[in-house]
Amino acid sequence: MDQVVEKIQRGIRSPSLVARKLNQLYYSRGGLRSHCPEGIDIVEEDWDHLLVLDACRYDMFRDAIGADRRLQKRISRGSSTAEWLRTNFDGRQLDDTVYVVANPQFANHADQIDVEFHAVYDLWDEYWNDDLETVPAETVAAVTRDIAEEYPHKRILAHFLQPHLPFLGPSADQLPSSERALWYSKMEGSISVDEETLWTCYVENLELALEEVLPLVDDLDGKVVISSDHGNMAGERVLPFPAKHYGHPERLYHPKLVEVPWMEFKSEERRRIRAGESVTTNHTYESQKVRNRLEELGYRS
Repeated sequence: MDQVVEKIQRGIRSPSLVARKLNQLYYSRGGLRSHCPEGIDIVEEDWDHLLVLDACRYDMFRDAIGADRRLQKRISRGSSTAEWLRTNFDGRQLDDTVYVVANPQFANHADQIDVEFHAVYDLWDEYWNDDLETVPAETVAAVTRDIAEEYPHKRILAHFLQPHLPFLGPSADQLPSSERALWYSKMEGSISVDEETLWTCYVENLELALEEVLPLVDDLDGKVVISSDHGNMAGERVLPFPAKHYGHPERLYHPKLVEVPWMEFKSEERRRIRAGESVTTNHTYESQKVRNRLEELGYRS
């Protein structure tokens, strides 16, 4: 009951949050849609290695990469990580795939997503950087290299955190040092940060990721694809209930949230993928640790 009262109070303080909720209802057809109807099924797409950059918009990625014929646009099934996980993986036996994941949302929703990967490597648990409050891209890239070598006949799905919060580039010094839920607080109107600074920080995070991801592509065998789970709003107005939106709430299938990059690096030599018995044991995640990690990444309950 207290949470309901708190949400009502938030809505009174910030009409933008009310507009966001109404837009979510509009895009999801009152909750009847379980996912973005135009979204792709990433499992059925053709790849040996899928490198996922968390919260990476297509237009931002395009501008960072420049003109490149290998870059295409795809539509994600979800506008948030949890929605993307659920609608791509729930109810599937993926014993031909190893999931290397830095985002704790998979652990956070483990009870709701019925999927069996060949193996899961929770980097957010083992390789968390307490100073940065995230798993840096260089760590994910290094582990992915090792995993790809260890499992030569599996598909490798590597889920990076950047460009997702927290911002790590030089412009991050201009942000409130104690503010974790940055996008939400901007939407709520409780912080004063100009949109140009936010965008610059966002782009710098992508550039840090690309510094690790692009060299990784050269080290992997078979067909490699760089993509994202969803995009991110950075002050765009959303209709039909006009208000500036920030972050990546679920069930809001605006182009800036569901248009994601799909950059293919083809190879004459492909991996010979084999399904096989899963080596994944039943994970028991420490719920408080998961919640702490999510808060450090800017998620707000």
